[in-house]
Amino acid sequence: MNLYTRKFLLFFILIFAAMESKALTANFTEDYLSGCSPLVVHFTNTSTGATSYYWDLGNGTTSSLTDVSGSYITPGTY
Repeated sequence: MNLYTRKFLLFFILIFAAMESKALTANFTEDYLSGCSPLVVHFTNTSTGATSYYWDLGNGTTSSLTDVSGSYITPGTY
């Protein structure tokens, strides 16, 4: 294997490794799924690979914080 082939293979491996390390897995946990009004739910971010966040809590509230809380007054599915 000549020097240029080795450099190309090393470059390819480094690019592939960099792409693999940026994998994104979106996930979260919540402390309550139901309850009496007003229900305050704390959402904990358990995502990996993210550099920013956008939460749409379904109650008219959005946030770019890592972890958020939402208050739900009206009965329903959010």
